[in-house]
Amino acid sequence: MFLMSCAVFGERYYSAEPIEAWIVDQQTKKALDGVVVVAHWKLMRGTVGGRIPVGTMMILETVTDAKGRFSFPSWGPLANTTDGHLEHEDPEIFFFKPGYYVNGLANHYAVRYSDKPSRRKSDWNGKTIDLRSFVGTTGEYATHVADKSQDLSLDLNWDKDCDFRKTPLLVQAFDRENRSLQVRGYTKRGFVFDHFLPEYAAKCGVAKSSGAK
Repeated sequence: MFLMSCAVFGERYYSAEPIEAWIVDQQTKKALDGVVVVAHWKLMRGTVGGRIPVGTMMILETVTDAKGRFSFPSWGPLANTTDGHLEHEDPEIFFFKPGYYVNGLANHYAVRYSDKPSRRKSDWNGKTIDLRSFVGTTGEYATHVADKSQDLSLDLNWDKDCDFRKTPLLVQAFDRENRSLQVRGYTKRGFVFDHFLPEYAAKCGVAKSSGAK
């Protein structure tokens, strides 16, 4: 009964260990600066139809320095006020730098529920991570960025409770890149600020413009 309760309601408190890693170009192995990095601890709930997201436990973002280094501080313990729980993947870590594939990494699969502890750590802590430069036409790149930015806008709940304000670096990076591609004639629509309804933008205090900060 106790295990069933944990599986349904999740842990009451979560915390996380610090993360430090380095990003390099996959081919040249040179450090990549200016990579936007987002770490996401996403709460999930199991249903008859499958897993569904119920909220964000924590989300942090940063950008790599000249040595390709990024880091996130430890946090918690914080109360989990939902009926969800963190899965084995958490934290998922996403990377974006113009001219490269939008990439994401997660923790390795854990079979037992006991392998999903209340104190979280990343399998990628202390590692060097390869980022691959995009191979293909500009049109194919525009499609890739548009699709990935739309996917992440949903995954990170940007359309709910003003959650896009938690990741301003990634929001602005996607907005700039998609607009730049559209100006050059690549009309595949990706994430831009104009996707927000006027009343939603007003609610969150963000102008309906790529110039919003």
